[in-house]
Amino acid sequence: MNLIVSFTALIIFIFVPVVSNYRILALIPYNGRSHFIMFEPLLKELASRGHEVDVLSHFPQKEKIPRYTDYSLVGTLPVLVGNVSYDSMTHTFFLSFLRMVLSDYGLDICKTIFNSDAATALRDSKNSYDLILTEIFFFDCMYGFSHHFNAPVIAISTNVDFPWGASRIGNPTNPSYIPNYFLSYLSKMSLWERTWNTIYYGITWIYYGIYGLEYGTQLTRNFFNDQSMPSLSNLISNKTSLIFINTHFSINYVSPKVPNFIEIAGIHINPQRPLPQNLLNELNIGDNYKGVVYMSFGSLIAVETLPLNILRSFFDSFKELPYKVLFKGPREKLISKVNVPSNVHFEKWMPQRDILCHPNVKLFISHGGLMGTQEGIYCGVPTLGLPIFADQELNIANSQARGLALKLKFNEITKESFLTAVRTLLEDPSYKENAEKTSKLFRDRPQSALDTALYWTEYTLKYKGVPHLRSVSADLAWYQYYLIDVACVIIFVIFSLTTLCRIVLKKIRKVLSKRAFKMPDVKKKN
Repeated sequence: MNLIVSFTALIIFIFVPVVSNYRILALIPYNGRSHFIMFEPLLKELASRGHEVDVLSHFPQKEKIPRYTDYSLVGTLPVLVGNVSYDSMTHTFFLSFLRMVLSDYGLDICKTIFNSDAATALRDSKNSYDLILTEIFFFDCMYGFSHHFNAPVIAISTNVDFPWGASRIGNPTNPSYIPNYFLSYLSKMSLWERTWNTIYYGITWIYYGIYGLEYGTQLTRNFFNDQSMPSLSNLISNKTSLIFINTHFSINYVSPKVPNFIEIAGIHINPQRPLPQNLLNELNIGDNYKGVVYMSFGSLIAVETLPLNILRSFFDSFKELPYKVLFKGPREKLISKVNVPSNVHFEKWMPQRDILCHPNVKLFISHGGLMGTQEGIYCGVPTLGLPIFADQELNIANSQARGLALKLKFNEITKESFLTAVRTLLEDPSYKENAEKTSKLFRDRPQSALDTALYWTEYTLKYKGVPHLRSVSADLAWYQYYLIDVACVIIFVIFSLTTLCRIVLKKIRKVLSKRAFKMPDVKKKN
């Protein structure tokens, strides 16, 4: 018996690869669940592979997971799930919106997190970490932990790239073809669009430098009680080893990428799961309807706070459609405001990816959130985008450019415009064809988004921050990166040569003038 056990142990030792166990800290201060779900699959899988994973977030696990430890922020900030009003998300002036998200929102989150028991316990712990995962968003104060624990950072952008995102590892951020997060431009821009894109790029950097870096640095130093701590700008540049970004070249713009800038769009998309019976009953329409339209404004917006005239446009249009409509929202709050037709079914929550991939779903009506947009594309479903704020305009613009979506701005929504857009997407087969084509491109990868993230995370752990992947451009000052110093040298040389030539020519002309003046005297003597 002992011989069998020994032989089995030997076989396991020979054939099972030995994976080093590392300790990882994930810092996720944003209180919106839509961002956390991009981190969650990676964190759970890292724990299942034997790594110790500590997570500071607002979303502790309901059931204990081995080697996964929560530092819970529950109660510090209200969780943003279906409780944000439409009015609070609409800002007509770009600068006021930018100031709000970086100062009133970004810095306030840092202050709240730093005042929490969980962050204090983490700071005062005797823990050591091999790697830190955190988010690129409207704040970078979590980088203080990278100095405190002397650990490299993988920064994860749950959005398309921010103006202050890719540059921290020296990835190109050229505004001539890379659209600004806050605009809805495509890569191919007109002169006017490139001008505005460049102006917005400069403005966002100025505001981020003031609120995100300067004020953020002071907050961070105060929390760690270390006034000698390097600035956030310094930490961001020197501690960021890798960036995971929620994009993919098949659905976003194409741009050059340094090797430590990794696309993992769709990491949150799980394998198909069985649908609840009540939803299956709604989706199995028989001969009663032509198909199903699914409508959702994501996990953030309280849909009942949308303007009444717009809600009426939606439901008056649904009444005229030979389709079943699955509407994500609170039935009791909506039926008190509008007349709801019999072909509309409400649910407060639905497994969106599993619904969109059901063969009877013919159209996705969405606010244009990035993860929902990816799920619609993954399932090959045409989209009607109704963007409200932030990157939603850009997400829908990218889908529209690929012929799988239409966009309606909120100030353009009437019953007629909404119904026309819905019918166009349902009746024109080109939208479905383009959606299915883009779905194939989005899915066709050498490995899944999760496996890609796992590989590069463990690669970063294995090589202790991957310094060999660091681009020299990350160490250049802005005036060096944009060749301002070279331009100044060239201008100085040209100016100097021009000035020298002018002086020499002036001297030559003066000498020639003197000789010409003396010539008559010579002739006279002869």
